[in-house]
Formats: sequence, C-alpha cells, structure tokens
Amino acid sequence: MGHVRDTNETFLPAPTMRSGGQGVEVRYSSDQIAWLCEAGLLAPDARFELIDGEIVVSPAESGPHALTKTRIHNALARVAPQDLDVGSSISLRVSDKSVLEPDVLVWRANLRGTYFQADEAVLAIEVSLSRLRHDLEVKPALYAESGVPEIWVVDVEGEVTHVFSEPEGSAYRRRATYAFSEAVPLAFAPNGGLVIADLLR
Repeated sequence: MGHVRDTNETFLPAPTMRSGGQGVEVRYSSDQIAWLCEAGLLAPDARFELIDGEIVVSPAESGPHALTKTRIHNALARVAPQDLDVGSSISLRVSDKSVLEPDVLVWRANLRGTYFQADEAVLAIEVSLSRLRHDLEVKPALYAESGVPEIWVVDVEGEVTHVFSEPEGSAYRRRATYAFSEAVPLAFAPNGGLVIADLLR
C-alpha cells in the first residue's frame, strides 16, 4: 500500500479503534478508503484490499500470476455479450467494510459511485499462487454474503479451477473443481467454456 501523506484536513471521519490484548486495531469503512483514494492520499498504484475493515496489502505481482490473469481476461472479453464488461483488478465493494479486487471481473455495464457494486457482478475470478487457503476460505464467504453469483479460484500451482456458485448466506451451495485441461462452463455463454491449459500454451 502506498504511504499516506500527512494532512491537517478533517474531512475524513476517524477510523474505528478497537482495543485488544496486543494493542489497538484500526478499522476502516469502504467510504473512508474511497475518500483516501479520491483525495490522492493513497498512491494510485497501491495494491490492497479492504477485508472486514482491515487494509490487506497485496504482494508484488509475479509473472505467472500476471500471465494467467491477462490470458483469462482476454479470453472472456472475446466471448462476453455486449451487455457485459470484462476488466482486470477492479475494485468491487462487497460490504460497508470490505472492498475486494478480483483479478478478473465480469459485470453488467454500469458504475454507481467510486466502486463497482456486488449486485452488478456476474463472475469474479481470483488467480491464486501463494494465498490459496485465503482465496478458498476467506474470499468466497465475502463474495457469497454480497450475492456475487459465481466466483472462480484459479490455482496456478495445482492446475485446477475451483468454481463456486449459488450463494446462500456466507457460503456457496455448489462447488466444482476442474483440471486446467477441462472446459470450465460459462454461465453467460452456455455454449462455450474456458480451457485454462489452452490459454497458457
């Protein structure tokens, strides 16, 4: 995350402070993070997500991660219908306390406010290398709670794609796993699927 410049301005409400056994926790809202970004107090290229009020910094992107993300993005952009947009590293507000940045997002062409909203999302994709457990356990719960209809967790090292669909509460009712050599069905393109192995050749 980029550094925060010193400022005497008081437009930003103070973050929530919680006392704990090991000090004080600082929790932010999605609106506070939006203010910091719009005011230029966070560097525009800062890589982080807001998870339950906590700013979680993302590591520098590796070559395999960038290649997989870009190839998936390009493939989906070719088959998505005109009423859908496809983007990479899009900030998606899933609650008042959480803003995620899926590696690839398919959404209905619309923008309200600073962030894209969860009810506009059609498919969110996480390309996972070093944080597989986090991507399989923490992220699906947040996406499900906000009603995102489907997410993929693309496990680059394991060469499988985990597909979560039918959100209910804080979980998805259905989960399927596809080898990279298998076609992953596309809900918005019923006659087509994505073979990850073909994209990485």
